Amino acid sequence: MRLRLFFAQKLASGEPITRRRAFRTLRDWIRTESAKQEFDDKAMLHLTKGLHYVMWMQDKMLWQEQLADNIASLINLFGKEEESVLYIKCMLITISNEWSRIDRWRMDKFLMLIRRLVRALFMRLHSKDWKRAITDMYINAFKDCVISSDKSFSEGLKFHFASIYLDELDGAGGLRPDQVTELLKPYAELLADGTVSNYLFDSVIQEIFLSILHQYAEEKVEKNETNEPTAESASDQGIKFDYAEISKLLLDVGKKPDVKSARRKRLYAVSKKFKAAENGQVPFVMVTKAQTRLKAKVPKSEIISAVSRLMNEVAEDRLMKKQAKLVSKTRTPLRETSQSGKVVKSKKTKKVARKVQQRSVMIRKKRKSIKK
Repeated sequence: MRLRLFFAQKLASGEPITRRRAFRTLRDWIRTESAKQEFDDKAMLHLTKGLHYVMWMQDKMLWQEQLADNIASLINLFGKEEESVLYIKCMLITISNEWSRIDRWRMDKFLMLIRRLVRALFMRLHSKDWKRAITDMYINAFKDCVISSDKSFSEGLKFHFASIYLDELDGAGGLRPDQVTELLKPYAELLADGTVSNYLFDSVIQEIFLSILHQYAEEKVEKNETNEPTAESASDQGIKFDYAEISKLLLDVGKKPDVKSARRKRLYAVSKKFKAAENGQVPFVMVTKAQTRLKAKVPKSEIISAVSRLMNEVAEDRLMKKQAKLVSKTRTPLRETSQSGKVVKSKKTKKVARKVQQRSVMIRKKRKSIKK
């Protein structure tokens, strides 16, 4: 406990020299401890809680970025791959446990820390040629936390992880289309889980699968606009997708009996879009102005009749408003009762009646002129 506090205080120091020395000491300590004895869950959680506290205490923006990179780089110091997997998992668990206590002023730096952790992990996997056995170890760890339906794990953290997943895979590179499909499978399997919240289901659809289609659609439009052969763009150098396999993957998930009908329709719809991408079509229908115009011609008589009705309604509405104003302004009653009990119209009542009659005559004349 004292050692953890010591490292936390030194690593969060405002002096650059003190921070650098503290990190060198921490690195040496991790290497030594890992060589002596493998880190267990308890020891790793103690370490990650201390690192979380360090990030919590750091308020300088430039130092936050440096600190996030330093924390992420610790993944490469452990003696065994299992310890590196445990380190990433415990960091995510610690951040999730503290998620509800992170205020809006500190949220950005922790989102950045998560991104740097994922980036360091994918770069490590790239350096190991994305070996299936090693990659599966990390994916299985993700299935226990950020790619799971576990309600005890923060939904906000799951969403953020999904939003950066493809970006960081693209940044790491070195993946074949079939490997990319394998890395998408955990999210596809998550969509089949009936206990997943609607929020997380929609987030995965949007941030993972529709993002791939949006990227494809943008590239398709760019290629159509520029017919001339151009140099290889940044998007051409990024990860490639097997649209046919992804379409089949989502279709198979939608066929599972436990999937709700509304979600099944959504999965089938997205699967069809990937099928369209496979065939070289744009998955999202772009409607032009010409397509929005009415195809059927409306007879002129119907247009005249509609305009006439509209003008009549507007005129009557204005007349009613004026009549209401006249009634509200006068204090004398519009109607008077004679001794015999008969209703006698006042002068103002007669005046309003004349105006109503004149207005109706004008409306009739306008209607006749429109018909002509």
